[in-house]
Amino acid sequence: LGHEEAVGETYIVAEETASTLREIYDALNEELGRKGPVKTISPLAAKALSYVFLAQSMVTGKKSIILPQHVDRVVRNREYSIDKLKALGWKPRYAMREAVKKTFEEFREKGVQWN
Repeated sequence: LGHEEAVGETYIVAEETASTLREIYDALNEELGRKGPVKTISPLAAKALSYVFLAQSMVTGKKSIILPQHVDRVVRNREYSIDKLKALGWKPRYAMREAVKKTFEEFREKGVQWN
């Protein structure tokens, strides 16, 4: 970072305004050329379903495809402050949608393929 006071420090690098998970999914789907809305269920329904899968895994001995803690992670607020980094003069170069677009452009240039 070119600042002596930054040595040994941890900084959060993020955009200025947090994006919702829905906005991120929409941006990814747009770059992937997928049409139509992302299908979702409410956090309460997802949590209840995760307990059904957990009970099923206990009976069958097979690993559950989703656990209650997975739901907790997805619905948790993930807004982080970049004020510490901004105090050194840094500012985000891209907003989320532009960053996703540029990332996919680079993937395409390098021949990365996905389904």
